[in-house]
Amino acid sequence: MNQLGSELNLGIRLFDEWGSLQSNRNNMPIMLFAHHDTSYFFDHSVKAILRKRQLVSFESLWNSQADWIDTPNQRSNGWSGVSRLDRQNNSGLALFVKQQENHNTRTAAHPFHGIPTYRRELNSIVLFHKANIPTLKPVYYGERIEHGNHQAILMTKALDDYQDMFALQKTGSEQQVMQV
Repeated sequence: MNQLGSELNLGIRLFDEWGSLQSNRNNMPIMLFAHHDTSYFFDHSVKAILRKRQLVSFESLWNSQADWIDTPNQRSNGWSGVSRLDRQNNSGLALFVKQQENHNTRTAAHPFHGIPTYRRELNSIVLFHKANIPTLKPVYYGERIEHGNHQAILMTKALDDYQDMFALQKTGSEQQVMQV
């Protein structure tokens, strides 16, 4: 198992201690959290870089000055937005920082308040990774309830060298598409 795979498995085990890792009717893992602060770095090399900038706690990440890529989405009583974090430290580190507050998705297990959509996105990333489907590389996930507001942060490595499958198909190179 590669480094990311072992970090994802470790992260799931740690999250399981705070909440529980359950399966839905299709036997797919779902992370469920207790109602308190939870956070985990999946990539400790990124954590070391962010530590130098004092950006390793949920609080510091939440309060960092975000340059939104697009205007944050507003929905009912909540919002979600994506910013890009580039650090000028010769590390080549570029991250997407996704923040949301009260931007939840209702599930069978959480029919009233729902779960953060970014938790659902992290679950999907983990499933894709386990199925060896190329996908985002998660770096950090955290969530908390602050003054009655459900907040979540999902940080992933930026997709700078990404070329989507549709663009690859247009090149006519079946070999390249099959390698993805």
